[in-house]
Amino acid sequence: MSHFRKSFPGKYLQTTDLDVPMVATIARVTTETVGGGTDAESKPVAHFQEPDTKPLVLNLTRCEAIATIAEDEDTDGWAGVRIKLSRGTTRFQGKTIPCIVVDAPPRKPTDRKPPNVADDPDATELGF
Repeated sequence: MSHFRKSFPGKYLQTTDLDVPMVATIARVTTETVGGGTDAESKPVAHFQEPDTKPLVLNLTRCEAIATIAEDEDTDGWAGVRIKLSRGTTRFQGKTIPCIVVDAPPRKPTDRKPPNVADDPDATELGF
């Protein structure tokens, strides 16, 4: 059975959208008015390169995680950065609530730096 919130899709990514963790690539970060009425706030929002991936409203915790992954605190430098999004929980006003967790994605085998023979003093020129 599906979560009832899936019957009321929103503009932004929600925990109920994440049935399984996903990896997404940031296309850009904008500032948008989120919420309505007296709750309206200006927040950073990450938009993704992958079609059908909703934008993610960023809070301080998510911004710090992305800055660490990107090795750049400037949101303009986050384009092209891959992040893993998954469901988690956090404490808010004394209650445990669901949240979206941002982590570094698993490394692909092609992401590994090839060994440099010059860095290994025991290596020979023939590679033995």
